Amino acid sequence: MQGSRVLSSFVLEGFLTLNRLWTPIWFLLTLALVIYKAVSFPFVRASLGFEITFMCVLVIIDLVRTKLGSQGNLTESVAPLFLFLLLSLSTIFGCIFFLRLQTYVLAIDEVINVIGLVLQCTEFLLALIATFVIHKGQSV
Repeated sequence: MQGSRVLSSFVLEGFLTLNRLWTPIWFLLTLALVIYKAVSFPFVRASLGFEITFMCVLVIIDLVRTKLGSQGNLTESVAPLFLFLLLSLSTIFGCIFFLRLQTYVLAIDEVINVIGLVLQCTEFLLALIATFVIHKGQSV
């Protein structure tokens, strides 16, 4: 394979690894905060159920998203990276929901979700760049 270049992004893979470490921490902290808020504040049951369900769905989407992002990056495949970008939009919305739109937002919620939002927005931009680089490299 003379003349072949590595098109995958080391930086993107590093951020995906950070995200794999951050997601369980985010889940446990957010679950603890939801339980705290349910005990300490008046909570409509439907809202509580929605927030817990949404949190679980968000974690599942994020696990699939990071798997696709890593797979697309390491195999230099555009299709998994494109799916990663689409799923990133939903997880970014999820971070914004837990940052501003959930029933009760505490200061610690803001810190936790800003960290997640920064990670995911950075990953989105890095994956967008990687997708263009890989697509351009495959077209040559």
